[in-house]
Order: sequence, then C-alpha cells, then structure tokens
Amino acid sequence: GSPVLRGLRRLTLGELKSLPPELPAWLAQLPGLEHLDLSNCKFSNADEIATLMRTNLTCLKTLTLDHALDFTPSRADRPVLDHVLARLENLSLAHAPIGYRAIRSLAEAPASKSLKTLNLTGCESLDDGDIELLATRPNMGSLEKLRLDYTGVGSSGVSALATSSTLSALADLSLASCRRVDTEAVKRLACSPLAGRLRSLNLAFVPLPRPALEALVSGGFGRLG
Repeated sequence: GSPVLRGLRRLTLGELKSLPPELPAWLAQLPGLEHLDLSNCKFSNADEIATLMRTNLTCLKTLTLDHALDFTPSRADRPVLDHVLARLENLSLAHAPIGYRAIRSLAEAPASKSLKTLNLTGCESLDDGDIELLATRPNMGSLEKLRLDYTGVGSSGVSALATSSTLSALADLSLASCRRVDTEAVKRLACSPLAGRLRSLNLAFVPLPRPALEALVSGGFGRLG
C-alpha cells in the first residue's frame, strides 16, 4: 500500500454506488484507521458490508453507515458483527432502514460492551419495543451517548430508558422530534436516577405542555450543562 496513506486515521467514502472489489484489501493496508465513514454508500446486499467487517482494522473506533443498507447479520454472520464491535466505540446508523432484528443483534452481541455512542437518528421504523430491548440488555452498559431523533420512540420507550439499571453510563440523550413522547414520560424521566446522570438532554420539537416543563425544572437534572 501507499506509504503515505498507511498513516490515515480518518477516511470518508460516501456515495459509493457499488463496493469496489479491491476495497477490503486496500482497507486492510491502513493499520491505523480509526474512523471509517461509508454514509450513503449503495451496498447491493448485506454480504458486502460483512466483507468490509472482516477487514482487519485493528484500530477502528468509529463506523458510520448513515443512509446505508440494513446490515443486520444472519446467524452465520454473527461472529463478523462481534469482530467489529469488539473494537468499536462509536456506531452511527442514522436514517438506515433498520428494525428490530438489527437492534436485537446489536443489543445481544457480547462485543457491544465497548460501544460508547450509538446514533439511530431518523431510523423511522424504530419503536418503543426496540428501545426497551436496548435498555434491558447488559451489553449496552458502556453506552454514554444515545441519539434517537426523528424516530417512532414514544412514552414507554422513554420510560424504559429512565428506569433502566443497565444504562448506568448514559450521559447524553437526544430525543428531538420524538413527538409521541408525552407529559407522563417526561415526568418519569425527570424524577428518575437517569436525570441525575445526564449532562445533555435534547427534547427539541417534542410537545412539552406546562406540566412537562415544570417536571423538567423541578426534576433531578442537576448536571445538565
């Protein structure tokens, strides 16, 4: 490989219309790559993403697959998912067409224990059941930042986050434009242990009537910046 490119730490390859057959071998020659952005890449099937996952990127910490194909692994691909997640700290799947199968695969993969940031913005098929799954799986215990903007998450999903004993590291929660969140859910969040741990809470464009605002003001958000 190029002696210059071998020093790359961050690489963005957005808008690829197809996966060049030589790409996995080329990526394998970038031993120091920490951030890989494949947003808007047009993968023809999940096997192409699995091929990239098998690339030996030992330093990879951030993988971005925004607007990309659903990468939900089959049962046979599970070791591949574990191989990548074992090193990943940040995973972004914004606007990807993912659903319960993908969330379950992520939440139940032992290797998810290293994840600190998960971005699911705009994953419109996500609902409360998906979030309840995330909130109850011990493998998500290292998660510090969770973005659920513009999803179908509603009150029971927020309540699951608020009462989760698993998400003990969560400090940054974004629920912008989650318009199914109601006042009672905000009240439960405001008086939950999570409120005392949060440093950042985004409720932009969430309907907040006066009782919800009063709950936020009087709640346990002592660390919000």
